[in-house]
Amino acid sequence: MSEMVERVARAICRKEYGREVWPDASLDLKDEYRSMARAAIAAMREPTETMLKADEVHPSCHMCGGHLEGWHHMIDEALR
Repeated sequence: MSEMVERVARAICRKEYGREVWPDASLDLKDEYRSMARAAIAAMREPTETMLKADEVHPSCHMCGGHLEGWHHMIDEALR
């Protein structure tokens, strides 16, 4: 499981409970939040038109060469 999935799962869990409950959560609950995290990260795989335009306007601000392929690789890695 990726570090990013775990990070997003913990954040969703913390937001729902209003405090840190992750260490004490059951395995089933953690798996549920990991599933939600994967869905949230996967939804980000395709950048919005606004994001693509921002990359065109500020090409020096991009990561992985600023190409869509680089973005896909980063999201794919987060989902591993």
